[in-house]
Amino acid sequence: MTESEDSSVKAARVYYNSSHADKFYFTIWGGNHINIGLHRSDTEPIDNASQRTVERMTETVGTITSSTRVLDLGAGYGGPARWLANRFGCKVTCLNLSEVQNERNRSITREAKLDHLIEVVNGDFEHLPFDDGSFDLIWSQDSFLHSSNRQAVVREISRVLVSKGGAVVFTDPMAAANPSEEKLEPIKQRLSINTFGSQKFYEKEFAKYGFEAVSFEGRRDQLILHYSRVLQEIEKQKETLDKDIPTDYIEHVKNGLRNWIAGGKEGQLDWGIHLFRR
Repeated sequence: MTESEDSSVKAARVYYNSSHADKFYFTIWGGNHINIGLHRSDTEPIDNASQRTVERMTETVGTITSSTRVLDLGAGYGGPARWLANRFGCKVTCLNLSEVQNERNRSITREAKLDHLIEVVNGDFEHLPFDDGSFDLIWSQDSFLHSSNRQAVVREISRVLVSKGGAVVFTDPMAAANPSEEKLEPIKQRLSINTFGSQKFYEKEFAKYGFEAVSFEGRRDQLILHYSRVLQEIEKQKETLDKDIPTDYIEHVKNGLRNWIAGGKEGQLDWGIHLFRR
C-alpha cells in the first residue's frame, strides 16, 4: 500500500480504539450499531432507526438461509451480525479494525448465546485474511469511506466471495455526482482520506470482476436526518458524555457532524443501499 493508504487505515484504527470514541458511539447509538439509520421521524431513537437499515438491507438481498456464509466488513459492535445469525441461523464473520469494538462485540455476542454462529476477526478490509470463495454474502455498513484504496477493497471482496451466485450489499457515505472538492475537504481531512467513493466508482470497480449493479436505493435525506439526530442526542445526553469525554472531543465531533449535514443539504454527499451480484 501507499503511505496515504496506510495512514487512512491507521487513523481509523486509532480513532475507533480510543476510549473517548468507544464511549461516544456506545452511548449515542446504544451499543449495537454505529451505522446510519432509516428514520421515520426526527425523534425516533437512533438504535431503532439503525436496526431498520439492517432489516431493509436484508430485504434488498432477498434470500438468506442457515447455509449462507456472511462476511460483515467493518462490523463495529456486531448488531447486524447478531440479528442475521439469530433470524436465519447463518454463520457470520465480523471483520473490524478496532480491537476495542471487537471485544465489546465478542462479549455481547456471548451474552446473546450466538458465539457458535459468529466469529469476530481483527483486521482491515484492504487485506482480508480469508481463503478465496469463503463467503456467499458480503455485508458492510458505512465503512468503506475509511479506505483510501477502495479498488483494493473491491478486489478483496471479489476474491473471498464465491465465483457464482454471490452478493454484496452495503451502505457508504459517498460523494454525489460532480461534487465540489473544496466543500468535501473538511470531511476528508477529518477522516484522513484523499477521496470519497461514489455510485459511479462502485459500479465501475465491481464491473471489473463480473458483478452486476442490481440496485441502488439512494437516501441522502437519511444521511442528513441521521446526523441531525446524533447532534440532538449529544445535547440530550450531555451530562452522561461530560463525565468521561473531554469537551474538546465533543466539540470536534459536533463540527464534523455539521459538515456532514451541510454536505448532504448542499448535494455534495450521497448515501444509500447498494446491491451487486455475479
